[in-house]
Amino acid sequence: MGKVSHIYNQCKRGCCDLPGVGEHPGTPMLVFMVILGGIAGGTNGLVGALIGSAAFLTIFAPIYLWGAYERAELSDKLDTSENGR
Repeated sequence: MGKVSHIYNQCKRGCCDLPGVGEHPGTPMLVFMVILGGIAGGTNGLVGALIGSAAFLTIFAPIYLWGAYERAELSDKLDTSENGR
């Protein structure tokens, strides 16, 4: 498996509930910030709301995915230490 697909799969896994680490604690904050961006841009109509949401998503999604990756790696590490591999 290539490095890029490994990172993609870990980020995808880290966004969900994982054994040993639970749910991603940043999910409510990411949703809140995207909605806040939509409200901020919403003064200019629907297009402004979409642009505002996209702008906030561009800022906060990489931080969220970084946390998701770290959570997935930690879950794998805990799984291997528990199973003695």
